[in-house]
Amino acid sequence: MKRIPLLKLCAVALTFLILTPPCARAFWAPAGIELPNFDKRAIGADRAAALDHEAAVSTLKTRVPGLQVYFDERVGTPKWIVGERGFLSGPNAIGLAISPQTSAVFGTNDNYRATKAFLTEHQSLFGFGPEILSTARVAQDSVTAHNGLRTVVWEQDLDGIAVFEALLISHTTKQEELVNLSSMFIPSPAQAADIGTPNRTAILQSPQISASAAVNAALIDLAETVEPSAITAVEAQSLGAEQRQYFTAPPLNGQADVKLVWLPMNPTSLRLCWEVELTSRARGEMYRLLVDVQTGEVLVRHRLTEYLSDVSYRVYTSDSPSPFSPGCPTP
Repeated sequence: MKRIPLLKLCAVALTFLILTPPCARAFWAPAGIELPNFDKRAIGADRAAALDHEAAVSTLKTRVPGLQVYFDERVGTPKWIVGERGFLSGPNAIGLAISPQTSAVFGTNDNYRATKAFLTEHQSLFGFGPEILSTARVAQDSVTAHNGLRTVVWEQDLDGIAVFEALLISHTTKQEELVNLSSMFIPSPAQAADIGTPNRTAILQSPQISASAAVNAALIDLAETVEPSAITAVEAQSLGAEQRQYFTAPPLNGQADVKLVWLPMNPTSLRLCWEVELTSRARGEMYRLLVDVQTGEVLVRHRLTEYLSDVSYRVYTSDSPSPFSPGCPTP
């Protein structure tokens, strides 16, 4: 049986929990037709970028035994970089994928030295270097008490608005060994926004589809019927650059949370969307929908409610037939 280091298992578990969106959980799905998730973005990055990635991964594999790199199918970013036989670097952010010369560029008091050095040495894999972290927000920087594993999560934004699912996550040991790395960052977000959303400044100031119209589009997508006039803003004024607002409507259980978000259509194009999170009163399910601010089209729909599968069990109504039987009849 293959033995996997406990530290690596912890890192994998932490990354899974961070990348998995928060969900509402229930036991049984409601009666009626199930509404599947969908994502209308095209699958497959351009061939030139894929060839660059292949060359970068091939070079990296010569330095890290058992290296595995998994790319996002839509954005083409390296969403999971891990060495199956060990870490990506040696102690003090030196060795394997990080050379001493690159590590020396960053001071020993730099909390993110291993991550920055890795980004510096393998820019062709990401399309950017450590400079991108200076424009990102640190959403989490924590250390696990029992083993010293450090988890840092950066969030990418543009114009004060988050880029959808754009996280960069690194795990390092207390000896500054880089355990693994995950990136969903867009290399040049401003340029990508100008390509995907021309004249973005004007559109940001006055979206063609209003926030309330986005709620209406989301409800229609969920097969709900509502008069647009029945969708009511909780506050008169939107909040911040992302123009966050809350709405009530008869088909809703609670309030709809609406804000602007940049949706990567591919590595070089961002579309401005309204991100709508709501709970359907009739279905009892929570959804996240991304509505294009220019066309009103729902581009992404994710059900945030998860259901437990139907299972059956054999139970013992008296003493359990175990090596310790007879034992205590109750826990």
